[in-house]
Amino acid sequence: MKPQYAQVRIERRVIIRVPRSRSALPSGLNAFEANSPPVTYKEKKIGKCVPMNNILGVQRFDDRYLDLVTKSRQLIRVRLEKKCQGRSFYSGFYMEKSKDGKICEDRDVLHSRTGVKCEIDRFRLLVPE
Repeated sequence: MKPQYAQVRIERRVIIRVPRSRSALPSGLNAFEANSPPVTYKEKKIGKCVPMNNILGVQRFDDRYLDLVTKSRQLIRVRLEKKCQGRSFYSGFYMEKSKDGKICEDRDVLHSRTGVKCEIDRFRLLVPE
């Protein structure tokens, strides 16, 4: 009997789920807080990548934008690629863990629970005015 050879490839994928966040808001960011005046924000450059383990949840979504809440209680605005709508991510999203542990613009893709896949176009830090 002639020996048979086979190749086995084992891949390991780690998927991270980022839920829609209601209680993770920094102080003053909850639109339903009683007697709180609306807070306005300006966008500041933050860099091309954000550590994945710092993302706590997604709070706001509309047009092409998602607002992420971080463990350090900061808000990071994510602009999605042109064809994507933020409302597709109403119940959160999934992302595949990268080797460097960061989520980066023009590289990583967010997966909504409804099946939509969108690449990140840009990150901005939201700072109260």
